[in-house]
Amino acid sequence: MILFHSEKKGQFTERLWQAVAAVATRPAVKRYRTLRGLKQALCRPGKRPEIVVLAVADEEELGKLLSIRELLWDLRIILALPNDDPTVAAMGHLLRPRFTTCGSGRIEEMVSVLDRIVEQITPGTTSGPWGQ
Repeated sequence: MILFHSEKKGQFTERLWQAVAAVATRPAVKRYRTLRGLKQALCRPGKRPEIVVLAVADEEELGKLLSIRELLWDLRIILALPNDDPTVAAMGHLLRPRFTTCGSGRIEEMVSVLDRIVEQITPGTTSGPWGQ
């Protein structure tokens, strides 16, 4: 299962969501817009997600995610940051993501990484436009 989290709507976030949904036909993709919902999904017994895509709108949201980083510790994280500020990037790396991009970054690169991770988890199940 893939969890997609973004608290705030925006053009980049919506493009990212559409790209993630296109890549993952299996495992399922679930979208969360609140930290509370994300925490509940991460704490649900029995079914832990394999991948978490975090689309961060600002430093405040990143700070909230850092407050639950122990719940994310063993997951494959793809992180989309709001900008390429070195301080924000340093904060983001505390989450230990497999891949990091920023709001001005190319979604295709992130989707390619996601596609490869999904393929590792469930061989033969990716269908994204940038798939293998």
